[in-house]
Amino acid sequence: MSNTKENPMSNMSYCKFRNTLADLKDCAESLHDTLDGDEARARVALVVLCRRITEELEGVALATLGSVSRCEDCGDEIPAEEVAAYRQEGGQGSERPRVCDDCADAA
Repeated sequence: MSNTKENPMSNMSYCKFRNTLADLKDCAESLHDTLDGDEARARVALVVLCRRITEELEGVALATLGSVSRCEDCGDEIPAEEVAAYRQEGGQGSERPRVCDDCADAA
């Protein structure tokens, strides 16, 4: 729930991203559900907001936002696309790859 005049619940500053991430994941799983009224309008507004956030952060290194995946061999940041592909393929018992594609190819 958002912090609005209609909803006085606050999202504690020390955990607002964790809490919002959990809620956003839940919303992502329900994007194609049949909704009407305020809930359907809120879904559209959420998608528009996510697009705006994506556009604002285009080209911004994840390292500037906090924790990122780093290669255990070379120390370079592992690109988000590699992390996503790793997760898509089922990973190796971890949410994040331990080495970048370049180091994995060289091994």
